[in-house]
Amino acid sequence: MTLEEFRADLEAEVGRNALDFGHGTTAAFAEKITAMMRDAEYLNGDYQASFFKGVHPRRKSNLRVDGFIQDETDDSLILFAVCYVDARENMTQLLAESNFKMIAEFVDAILTTKLSETFEESTTVAELAEILKTPDVKIKFILLTNAKRSVQRKELKKFFVRDAEVDCQIWDIERIFEAFTSLQVREPIKIDFKACADGLPCLKAATIGNECKSFLCVIPGKILADIYEQYGSRLLEGNVRSFLSTKRAVNKKIRATILNRPEMFFAFNNGIAATAKQLEFENVDDGIRLTAATDFQIINGGQTTALLLNARLKDKVSLEKIFVQMKLTQIGEMETGEQDKLIGEISRSSNSQNKVSEADFFSTHPFHVEMEKISRRIFAQPKKGEQSQTQWFYERARGQYVQEQMKMTEREKKIFQRKNPKSQVLSKTDFAKYRMSWQERPDIVSKGAQANFMKFAEEIGTAWDKDKTQFNDHYFRETVALAIIFHAVETLVSRQEWYQRTKSYRANIVTYSLAIFHHALKKKFPDRELNLLAVWTAQELPPDFEKIFADIALSVNNFITGDRPISNVTQWCKQESCWKRMKDSLQIELPADFSRWTISGKELRSEKKTSEEIQKTSFEVDAQAKVLSFSGETWKKIFLDATARHLLSAEENSALKTAMKIPMKIPQPFQCEKLLRLLERLEENGLTYEPASEP
Repeated sequence: MTLEEFRADLEAEVGRNALDFGHGTTAAFAEKITAMMRDAEYLNGDYQASFFKGVHPRRKSNLRVDGFIQDETDDSLILFAVCYVDARENMTQLLAESNFKMIAEFVDAILTTKLSETFEESTTVAELAEILKTPDVKIKFILLTNAKRSVQRKELKKFFVRDAEVDCQIWDIERIFEAFTSLQVREPIKIDFKACADGLPCLKAATIGNECKSFLCVIPGKILADIYEQYGSRLLEGNVRSFLSTKRAVNKKIRATILNRPEMFFAFNNGIAATAKQLEFENVDDGIRLTAATDFQIINGGQTTALLLNARLKDKVSLEKIFVQMKLTQIGEMETGEQDKLIGEISRSSNSQNKVSEADFFSTHPFHVEMEKISRRIFAQPKKGEQSQTQWFYERARGQYVQEQMKMTEREKKIFQRKNPKSQVLSKTDFAKYRMSWQERPDIVSKGAQANFMKFAEEIGTAWDKDKTQFNDHYFRETVALAIIFHAVETLVSRQEWYQRTKSYRANIVTYSLAIFHHALKKKFPDRELNLLAVWTAQELPPDFEKIFADIALSVNNFITGDRPISNVTQWCKQESCWKRMKDSLQIELPADFSRWTISGKELRSEKKTSEEIQKTSFEVDAQAKVLSFSGETWKKIFLDATARHLLSAEENSALKTAMKIPMKIPQPFQCEKLLRLLERLEENGLTYEPASEP
């Protein structure tokens, strides 16, 4: 795909979204690009449209802001300017500085005049003004544009807020194209330790294979906080979880040490684990010093890192006496999949300050593999007016949809895209959003894509271990139906007259609308459930639903922006008490004839049971194929290794006796499950085995 083809596709999609949601192309472009940036982990948080354009009350200069993201991992506030122009225009230095200046003027007007008093209450721009007035909030500016940039960042004029220089970034069409079509999903972070600390003392600890080397280092707390302040959540891209609240027990202890006994921090704290692709060193009298690290990521110890910066910004604490131990692994050049697997293993092994379940490493969880497999097999019926069946493409890994088309001819791409429309790509975070909304957890969904996904992952991990057969074709079809409903309600809300006045809190309104609808449905029809498979079959929201959801959405909007204990609407929606109060106070009446869109609990249980039985057979076949991929001789070696390490149970011993006679004898499905669990246990003990052929 060329840049021009990418831009044409992007602008076509922006045009469709603008039409569907009833707002301008500038707003549609901002929502699309920030969602892409969030999925690629350039941003951590959900974009809030908060368009405001005016004149500075004192200076009479133009001011403008298009939206913002509040990144709770590093307490930063990102303000956006959006410049959606004719494709032939370039982003010149003058135009870029003009856009950044309007944001800076907006911030100044909020901080030095009474401009915010003119904002309508319960709107996102009023919420933004409230956040800006928070002391010590760290501010960044981002300019989004579909133009080509003709100016370098270093050439731009500097902008300041509260005497602090603001980090200004330009995301032009070439940068967007490079990031999202070449699958270079993040720009490598290179840290020059020579410049900031004259290098870090380190000790070579181990060499792992040809590529990986591990080092033990000591990094000053001040330097670690500086790096985090500059790069924010991007520094934690490989981490298994976002920054945990200072209210958590472990974090309270870390903070107490920073404030009260900084000289003991090195002794008390477990330190951090990090990876890098390339490391640079220099020899000194007392050993070696680390001078630079390319593609540097903290994969464990994010809470330690964030708390150091938090203490400096909010508690005004000097970090001069604090030193942190760092386990740094050079992972070298390897395939992305292998790199992700290694980082996950290091994360799992090094995490000890907070208990992390297997679900936290959800990108490699078999749930994903199964959803991907199902999505490639199941076809949806043609929509009205269309002839061909389509599929809903589940992205188990970021960028899969683009990657699968890379080696295709133009004709093959057209066939692929007809079968897998871009509008039917299911990301992991969206999958979680649909499910959690329907499970009546809108407060969790409102906490943002990442927080919601982690909660969903935790619950799926537990449910998978209990009974993985429940995640089957039926489950996938239901989830697609929820996606159809979710997007239809999103479009419906966007076109409401009351929403067009403020254009605020759509994400919160939609998730709460689905949740309260499901709550009302169960209340009205206790032993029935919505027939989601009917929605899957139709591939659209039935017309009967539109007025119901329009009324519900208005009620939800009035509730979340009405009388509330927290002035900030977004923060109010994140509270469990918000959802509890809504359930108790909102009276949603569904029409009696709505029962025709429901299915009895007995019918639903029967459908699910049938699908689970089919899924059970599928899992058994997969397990048996995996066991048969190892020769009888390999199973003999496995038997000897497991016996020597006292890892065998009686049932596994019996299963192994059969496996050792492959191909003369074939283990039963229940035996195959036990054999695969034994293989996992042996792998945890450092033993791996090569199959005779691919399963």
